[in-house]
Amino acid sequence: MLINRYFEMVRLYLAGNERITTADAAASAVKALSVSAPVEMEVPPDPKPGNSYNIAYFFNYLAYALFSILILGVTTCMFAFNNTDIKRRNMCSPLSLRQMYLQMAGGNLVFAVLSWAVMILAGLAIFGRQILSQRGMLLCINSFIFMTAGLSISYLISGLLKSRNAQGAVANVVTLGTCFIAGVFVPQELLGNFVLSMAKFTPTYWYVKANNLIVDISDFSGSSTGAIISCMFIQAGFAAGILLLSLFIAGKKRTAL
Repeated sequence: MLINRYFEMVRLYLAGNERITTADAAASAVKALSVSAPVEMEVPPDPKPGNSYNIAYFFNYLAYALFSILILGVTTCMFAFNNTDIKRRNMCSPLSLRQMYLQMAGGNLVFAVLSWAVMILAGLAIFGRQILSQRGMLLCINSFIFMTAGLSISYLISGLLKSRNAQGAVANVVTLGTCFIAGVFVPQELLGNFVLSMAKFTPTYWYVKANNLIVDISDFSGSSTGAIISCMFIQAGFAAGILLLSLFIAGKKRTAL
């Protein structure tokens, strides 16, 4: 970006003055780009006790890390089971399809819960008792529900991917794309209405929104937590709906064997 700025400045000098030489334009560009102004940033004191905004940033960024781990981990595991020869061999085994799917779902669930637990332990090491407070426990519950939605999406992606080469690309596109439009990297207050309207079709948006509500809440009574619980239910709805879609696709592929 800095190099482009320099060349653009040189181009402007050359376009604006036909008599100027390239050397003089380069020198003028360097002189213009070297101009600076003193900037003083005033940071307001944290209005929340216990530096709550820092813990909110931690849990917001957790969405990216956890989502990436789930997609890469689940797809890697399911690639083995989705192999056509292994699928046919498993279908000839004495295990029923129900038992087979329950065991695979249980294995993926254990992997997801362990990944989530590692993230929470990292937060516990950083923030200490804040994680064990009422606010921290709500953030943990919200992240756990988001983990179930991420697990369902990961299982859906594992059923759609046909090549290991696309695994990393899909993981980056899904995680980075949803995190950018949902408010993980850029606060939702700074995003446009059109972007937020698209983000509402992702569980990441409702996860971040619930985190923001939890941090801003001052009264943990039933009426105050209603909006938070609604966001959690929407994430759970995403998890259930995407899981049903994944099972439908898996059933269609099984009949095609």
